[in-house]
Amino acid sequence: MKKLSYSNLKKKVKSANKKEFYALVIALWWIPLGSLWSTAAIWIRYSNKIKKFLGFKSK
Repeated sequence: MKKLSYSNLKKKVKSANKKEFYALVIALWWIPLGSLWSTAAIWIRYSNKIKKFLGFKSK
């Protein structure tokens, strides 16, 4: 099994369409510490929208 890295996860999340993204999040959930990786994937994908919702300025 390959080691997970944040940079590889970021590339996959940014290039995935909606269906692939949800499949990736579900697959990440089932590995050890998967909830953290799933949260990271969701943050990468939606961080600008989350920051805007919370009232933080985004670049």
